[in-house]
Amino acid sequence: MITTTLRHLSSNAISYPEEWKKLIDGLGKDKADDERIPFHEIVEICGLGYAIRCGQAEPQYAKEWRLFAVWCARQAQHLMPEQQIISALDVAGAFANGLATADELRSAQIAADSTEWVRSPARVWLAARKAARDTLHDASWDAARDAAHDSALAISISTALSAARKMAMETPPSEYGAAHNARWDAIYNASLSDSLIAIESAQKKEFLRIVG
Repeated sequence: MITTTLRHLSSNAISYPEEWKKLIDGLGKDKADDERIPFHEIVEICGLGYAIRCGQAEPQYAKEWRLFAVWCARQAQHLMPEQQIISALDVAGAFANGLATADELRSAQIAADSTEWVRSPARVWLAARKAARDTLHDASWDAARDAAHDSALAISISTALSAARKMAMETPPSEYGAAHNARWDAIYNASLSDSLIAIESAQKKEFLRIVG
């Protein structure tokens, strides 16, 4: 089980004052101390996003944080057309497991940055490829935070676009117009919201598995 302490997290009192207060109150504390706190309690009290950021306080678990980042990015791998981007996930995973060097990680960063996705206008591809690049961050907790965000964005936008396009294909051209556009927006936004909830639920489940 991965744990931390309020004293280790005390810098968050400045960076994330609202979440810090929520955590303190949720634990029934009034100040930082050295009692060990399981990460799953942080998730329960403050949510997944804050728990991931708390990984910064426990750098000895760099392997776990980076493997979580790779898992998140893998969920959007089907949206990544370039092999160089997919290969970045392999290098990040190998680095986390001690099977790749820091130089190899940096080389993968350079290769990922050199692909055409940097100039791609497509939001889905951009977010998916960015999720892969996120796994290569020098700081593993940064990798976890950003890969979780960008992979969720890529998958949810892709899902929402598919739902809206399905509606459009089923709509006769004679019905195009303001009402059609309003239906597109409604379906897109509803699908986007539902997808984000489902993705965060899956990410939460994986994170809890990792932290024990």
